[in-house]
Amino acid sequence: MESVKSAITNTIPEFAGTIVEHAFYPFQVDKKIRDLEWATRDLVALKEDVKTSIEIAERQNSSRTKQVVEWLNKVETIEKESEEIQETCRKRRRSFWANYTTSSSAVKKLCEIKNLCDQKTTFEVTMDLPPPLAHEMPVSSSKSSNLESALHDIKDDVYDVIGIWGMGGVGKTHLLKQINNELCRDRAFNMVIFITCSQGCSEEKIQNEIIAKLHLDKNGSMEQKQSKIYNFLRERKFVLLLDDLWSRVDLNKIGIPYPMNAIGTCKRKIVLTTRSTEVCGQMEVKKKNSSGCFKLG
Repeated sequence: MESVKSAITNTIPEFAGTIVEHAFYPFQVDKKIRDLEWATRDLVALKEDVKTSIEIAERQNSSRTKQVVEWLNKVETIEKESEEIQETCRKRRRSFWANYTTSSSAVKKLCEIKNLCDQKTTFEVTMDLPPPLAHEMPVSSSKSSNLESALHDIKDDVYDVIGIWGMGGVGKTHLLKQINNELCRDRAFNMVIFITCSQGCSEEKIQNEIIAKLHLDKNGSMEQKQSKIYNFLRERKFVLLLDDLWSRVDLNKIGIPYPMNAIGTCKRKIVLTTRSTEVCGQMEVKKKNSSGCFKLG
C-alpha cells in the first residue's frame, strides 16, 4: 500500500499530496491509532518528567513558570482527547467513512502532540524565587488582648503610625511579633519588616537592617542606601515594625517613604513599641488613646 501511495504522490503536483494523503486514511486507521497511542505515551512521560523537575525545583525555592503551567494544561487536554479518539475507534462500527474520520482525527492530534513536544524546548520550566519579604517569628500561642484592635487599625486607612507603649516586660514585643505573624499570613501588605531597635540604636544600624531584610545591595553611603530603600518601597504596600524604640528616628533619612500617606492603593504603615509616650509623639503617632496608641500594663 505504501509503495502504491509513493508512486502516485511522485507523479502529481505537490498541492495534490494532501488529497492523496487523505484518500489513504480509511486504509490506515489501525496504524494512525497505534501512532497516536505511542505519541501520547511519550507526551505523558515527558509531562511526568517536567512535573518531577518542578517538584525538585520548588523544594529549592524555585517556582514553575506561567509558560509551563499553560503547557501542562494543554498536555492534560490533549491526553484526554487522544484517549477519546482511541476509545471511539475501539467502539465504532467499522465503515469507510468511520475509518476516514478516525484516521483524520488521529493525524490532527499527532500534530498537536508534536507541537507540544517541540514547545517544551522553548521555555524554562522553573525560575528562582526572590527571597521572602516577610518572615513569621516564634511566639507563644496566647494571643494579646490588643491584637485584634491593633490589626484593625493597621489595616484601616485612618492611622499611618501606631504606637504600643508601656514599661519593660508588659508584652510589647510579644504583641508586635503576633502582629508580624498575622500580617505575614493574610498578605495585607507586600512586605512586613520587623526591626529590633533597642537603646542606643542608630539610624544607620536600622537602615542596614532594613537593607538586609529587603535583600538590597548593602554597599554605598547612607545617602545611597537611602535611595535604594526609597525606590524599592515607594510603590509597594508595606508595614515597618520597630520594636523597643527609645528615641526618635528620622525615617526620611533611612529611606522610608514619609509621610506615610498612601499613594493610590499603596498602603504604608509604621508600628512601633516604646517605653515612652514622648517617643510616640516624636514619631507622629496621631492619637494617644486606644485607637492610635496602645498602652500595655
